[in-house]
Amino acid sequence: MEHYSLDITKRMKEIKRQLDAAVSGGGGGRSEEADGDGGAEIGTAAPSDGVLEELLEELCEAVEDVDCARDLALIGGLPTLLSLIKAGGSGGEGGEEKPEPRPLISSGVVARAAEALGTAAQSNPPVQDWFLEGGALEAVLGLLRRGAEEGEAAATAAAAAASAEVRQKALLALSCLARNCDKGADALIAAGGVETILEHALAAVGEGEDLAKGKESSSSSSSSSSSVGVAPRVARKAFRLLASLFRDRPTEGCLRPALSGDEVSGGGKFARAAARALRNQGKENGDDAEVRLAAAAAVESLAKAASEAGISIENDQLNPFSLLLRAALETAESTAAERASVAGERGDEHGRDWAEEEREACCAALRALSLKPREKKEVTEEEGERKAVLSLPAAPSGS
Repeated sequence: MEHYSLDITKRMKEIKRQLDAAVSGGGGGRSEEADGDGGAEIGTAAPSDGVLEELLEELCEAVEDVDCARDLALIGGLPTLLSLIKAGGSGGEGGEEKPEPRPLISSGVVARAAEALGTAAQSNPPVQDWFLEGGALEAVLGLLRRGAEEGEAAATAAAAAASAEVRQKALLALSCLARNCDKGADALIAAGGVETILEHALAAVGEGEDLAKGKESSSSSSSSSSSVGVAPRVARKAFRLLASLFRDRPTEGCLRPALSGDEVSGGGKFARAAARALRNQGKENGDDAEVRLAAAAAVESLAKAASEAGISIENDQLNPFSLLLRAALETAESTAAERASVAGERGDEHGRDWAEEEREACCAALRALSLKPREKKEVTEEEGERKAVLSLPAAPSGS
């Protein structure tokens, strides 16, 4: 078993060597030896994008094992993955500093690199800590924000689909860095990640997209988006990550961006995104159904968290939020109940189960919206005096 593990680590070092060659442009000697083998290939030519994607997919499979994920971190795999992520864009975050010229890295390679990063970090606390300290969260969050700009600028359905894949993998990586990791979740919230995820959830269900640019041509572009411009996998990932954050880190900085309204609709980005996703009944089961389930779960998590935090979502300021979501949930619930009945009559057990799951999720979200905010118990003067007495130190025995 130990021999097998050593072979995987050796293979990961070789993959890392080839990925480094791609980032540096290939053809030149390596400036450092991350593995210390002394047997590095000098002058390795940069692999093609297709080969890079295959190497990264192989790396993803390897780091599903927690020990291999730790080995990847120890051999310096994170800087390599971050270099690929950054090489796929226009450069650094700052607008003044010009990025160093880099070889063109395809969006497919960037997506695979983000996926490998997330797979290595998933449910692996040591790797999560190492990656967070190495700047992984900032890089992936930057990739997500950059992906939104590229998606808006996409002139073809293929370009829009490629951008959607990058955003999906970026959301996956963020989820793996933040879920079951308080440090990662807090860092994501502090960096404005909730607002960014909300924007992607909204864009992924069709709002803010300029369909006139030809992203949905007369030819079938439904492979990457539904009839209302949905990028289902991006929307599903965004809603699931939001639900996780609302449930696990119900802090003011996490909840307020989702609960706050705006001057246009009063409901805010979260309410508009969730309502639009719930109303999209494009497919009875499949991608659209999973988006509806994820949206309902996010509404339920947010409403429960708000109740626990003593935040009312029924007051005058936030009432449009509740009204918008209630209407969408009730429509989705009744539609799902009707589909379940029809599927049952024709003996379609799979379709009936899908519809029943949707109906139950909508009902759970509606119940959560009806929760009253938990009252913060005020300490009476008498209780305060009693607590003060109980907290007094015991009198010395000799007094």
